[in-house]
Amino acid sequence: PGAVFAQGPACAPRAELLARWVEKYGERPLARGFMSNGLVLEIWATPDGGQWTGFVTRPDGTSCMVANGSDWESGQPPAAPGRPS
Repeated sequence: PGAVFAQGPACAPRAELLARWVEKYGERPLARGFMSNGLVLEIWATPDGGQWTGFVTRPDGTSCMVANGSDWESGQPPAAPGRPS
């Protein structure tokens, strides 16, 4: 089964979707976070940060492209309350 591109986000099995993203856009994984609802959020970007994409992966292994943009800027996470940054 191929990726589904409809009115909603582009979704497909994670390995298939991300392999095509690397091939087509040259983006690589940059950050990942685990959400309390069991989903995984990943940010991928080109090495120069010129473009980026957000993916959400469900527990069944299906990933969906949910956001994209340009001019990614990396920074340090905010300091915990009461701790210097």
